[in-house]
Amino acid sequence: MNLKTMLSIIKKYWLYLILGFLATILLLINLLIKKTTMIEVDSVSPAPKATQVKLDTNIQINFTNKISPDQIKIWSQPEIKYQLDQSDEKQISLVLQNFLQTNTNYQIKVFDQKEQLLFSWQFLTEEIVSNPLAAQKASEWEQENHPLGKYLPWENDNFKIYYTGPKKIEVIIKNQDIDVIKSEVRDWINSKDVDPDSHQINWQRS
Repeated sequence: MNLKTMLSIIKKYWLYLILGFLATILLLINLLIKKTTMIEVDSVSPAPKATQVKLDTNIQINFTNKISPDQIKIWSQPEIKYQLDQSDEKQISLVLQNFLQTNTNYQIKVFDQKEQLLFSWQFLTEEIVSNPLAAQKASEWEQENHPLGKYLPWENDNFKIYYTGPKKIEVIIKNQDIDVIKSEVRDWINSKDVDPDSHQINWQRS
């Protein structure tokens, strides 16, 4: 095929060639966007099939891309009382509000907002032989470090409050008047016979 023939073909089919080129570009862009926005679990802790997991172990889920708590849903069996927390743009933590059960096989499932399963795994907690003294110490430790534990997490129209660690609570402020909400939170804590100054409080806007 000589140059003249080639130019003649290009002139005759130039529109189809341009449309084909544009379609290819759009397909590549779509694949790139899909890849960068796809939610994929990279790793979890405790690890799948882990055993002797401590009863105060928080659960961490690491993703391949940036993630926010509102993009996922968590299912657990037995049910775990937790609060979602994010310390890294690719990591979500389930901060325990109560200890895990002893010698129990937990199953965790992670779904996206469309209820599609992203990841599922199991782990086994440590076995603790019943010991009245140990149980008493555990209860004393819980009362000392989470005196609001039986009330949290809790929320109303103005704020949401939950534990993130021993004597550490986070308050999500929904109302714009921060000073008023801070006073309301402190009054709420006082109403539970707990001194607000005994806790480290992290204030966050919703």
